Amino acid sequence: MQQIAQTFAQKIEELKDRLAPGKSYKWLIEKFTQITNKAIFDEKLHPTTFRVYCVLVAHLMKHEKCFPSYQTIGREIGKSRDTAMRQVKNLIKKGYIKREKRRGKSNYYIAKIR
Repeated sequence: MQQIAQTFAQKIEELKDRLAPGKSYKWLIEKFTQITNKAIFDEKLHPTTFRVYCVLVAHLMKHEKCFPSYQTIGREIGKSRDTAMRQVKNLIKKGYIKREKRRGKSNYYIAKIR
C-alpha cells in the first residue's frame, strides 16, 4: 500500500510540472473523476485520446460542461496543442463528447460520463 501511495505522489508531482506555473490546480488533483466504462474498455480508443477524454471529464463543471483550451489540454497530457485538437476531434467523432460553440469565447465540451 505504501508503494502505491508513493507512486501516486510521484504522479502528482509529474502532473504539477506540466501545469501552468503559478496557477493552483489543487482542486483538480484532489477531486475524483468518473469515467464511463465504455471509454475504459474501448480497445479502439487510442491511449492519448483516452487521456484527453479523462482531462475533459476532470474539468467538468455542473451540467457536464467544460471549456479548457487546446493549449491547456495539451499541457495537461504532456502533448502539443495540435495533438490535443486532433484527439478532441476523435472524441467528437466517436461520440464521447459534443462541442458547442460560444460566440466570442472558447468552445464548450459536453462529455458523456454515464
